[in-house]
Amino acid sequence: EPGQIVKTLVFLAAGRPTVALAAGDRQIDTAALARLLGVSRKRLRLAPPAEVLARTGYAVGGVPPLGLPNGWDMVADESLGRFRRVRAMRRAVDVSGATLLHLHLHRFGDGGGVTGVAVLAESHITVHTWPERGFAAFDVFMCGGCRPDLAAEVLRSAFEPARTEMSVERRGVVA
Repeated sequence: EPGQIVKTLVFLAAGRPTVALAAGDRQIDTAALARLLGVSRKRLRLAPPAEVLARTGYAVGGVPPLGLPNGWDMVADESLGRFRRVRAMRRAVDVSGATLLHLHLHRFGDGGGVTGVAVLAESHITVHTWPERGFAAFDVFMCGGCRPDLAAEVLRSAFEPARTEMSVERRGVVA
């Protein structure tokens, strides 16, 4: 569904970098965004492509919705809330106490599966889905004080599988 694509637009609000997130089937209301950010509409503009690349490391059209520099304003359109599975990977990271470095999700064609990885300071979470088989596989690897069990519960809740299998593998020094 096109709405599940998260558009990530980089604006400059009176020179301050700002990211606006919207569902793929929605438009950004720049007048409302300017009001929300406390700037006049004339002081809000899309960042030029060269500046987007310099600030994010990504070209326009490829900027991810997460893993951007700290200190930026980020505004997410409330319409994204209708896609709980899109938010599941991020919520899994948050509840586990892990630190997200980068999130990349890729959809394979119309009605195809999804593959993705959340790269964490503490390791990673991956997803691979095969909708034609009703199957999804998640790998949750974490170290330190993170709680992979909480991440797994978020994913289980979002995808509501008829059946789950989980194994815990301990690595390193196990007391």
